[in-house]
Amino acid sequence: MKKAIILSLSLLLFFGCKTNTKQFNKSPETAEKGKQLFTNLGCIACHSITGEKLYGPSLNNILNKKVEVVRNGELLLITVDKEYLTKSIQDPEYEKVSSLKSHKMPKPEISAEDINYLVEYIISVNSTRN
Repeated sequence: MKKAIILSLSLLLFFGCKTNTKQFNKSPETAEKGKQLFTNLGCIACHSITGEKLYGPSLNNILNKKVEVVRNGELLLITVDKEYLTKSIQDPEYEKVSSLKSHKMPKPEISAEDINYLVEYIISVNSTRN
């Protein structure tokens, strides 16, 4: 009986604790959906995708770039990747680019799926402009 409980708990931990989201399909349509969200949510008002200087950082040529951020008052050098982009949209105050620490980005009230669409759009912008 004890082995059955341990096996059940192990399986639950292995399979049950994974995020319950549907498989995210990366495709041109995914990036297009992200582009629509980028415009509809107003991201385009502060973030350029062409290198223009706006209120927030330009998002082209940002992928794999080293940037200095502030996290809990500490300066860190990080590499912009998919995880960083996702976290920055989910919680804009978690790690702020140090040169923009006085700028405020609103915390969007959007689903994890929509965040994935936005991230894939940003990635697509970076891959087509390199």
